[in-house]
Amino acid sequence: LLEVGPALRFRVAPRAGLRLGFFGVRYDLDSSLDASAPEGDLDRDRVGQRAVLGFAWDDGVVDLGVDVAFTVDQAATPALDAIGGGIGAVAGVEALPRLRLELAASAWVRDFGPAVVVGPVGDTATRTEVRSRFRLALEFRVAPGWAVFVSDDLIATFGAAGADYENNVLSAG
Repeated sequence: LLEVGPALRFRVAPRAGLRLGFFGVRYDLDSSLDASAPEGDLDRDRVGQRAVLGFAWDDGVVDLGVDVAFTVDQAATPALDAIGGGIGAVAGVEALPRLRLELAASAWVRDFGPAVVVGPVGDTATRTEVRSRFRLALEFRVAPGWAVFVSDDLIATFGAAGADYENNVLSAG
């Protein structure tokens, strides 16, 4: 995944600000597949755009944020083209002088398609996916501008025809 673009922050009050971001994304999913597994005719690579608008409030100890986003992806396989949007919220607290705790939640809705599969009731024009994400993160600042973090994300995806699944992603950096 490659994501590039500007993210601008505008201060609107001493403790409040707006965030505006525009991003171009490139997914190269084929390179992450097992080389011994046949991929068939499904090329999952895609490019897309993201637009994000958010509001942030920070008093030095507690910070809160709300974002809304719009996304559109164009895939090599038309059935994986997607358009959608989401909303998210984050709350962070300075637990100790250099330790920050963060809780976040978001919900996304995306439509994929047009599907190329013919079903018993004819072609399915699109399929809808709803995704929720919950994050718990710890960040420890080791020096000005440098931090070590650990985060755990629970991602639940609900799709058509019982295509539901959950992922638990543990990240560190």
